[in-house]
Amino acid sequence: MDSVETSGPTSSANEDCTPPREPTPPADEPEAVDVDLVDDEVDAATDVDLIEYLGEYESVEAYLQSILADLVDPAIVWILDHLDYQGVQARCESDGCRYYREGTAVYVTRRPHG
Repeated sequence: MDSVETSGPTSSANEDCTPPREPTPPADEPEAVDVDLVDDEVDAATDVDLIEYLGEYESVEAYLQSILADLVDPAIVWILDHLDYQGVQARCESDGCRYYREGTAVYVTRRPHG
């Protein structure tokens, strides 16, 4: 009889056919890390300024003048032409908001209350 040689590993009926087990971490290493990011995410979300569109105006001064015109008695509306609007704007922004204009649109940014 001729003998046939085969290359590679041979298997026998006695070998165990179970799949290998996953390695287990050493006892001194934790298996999972619990990290709470909820507070950080909430803080990051509340740090964003709120932007409010106020309308189309020639300037922030024109916006302020139109708001004040609604509050002033029509008999003395002429006084609005003599106000220091930089001072009015500074007073309005004393709570931390900021008025600005982009193109013809006037906006105000406010910090969220919290």
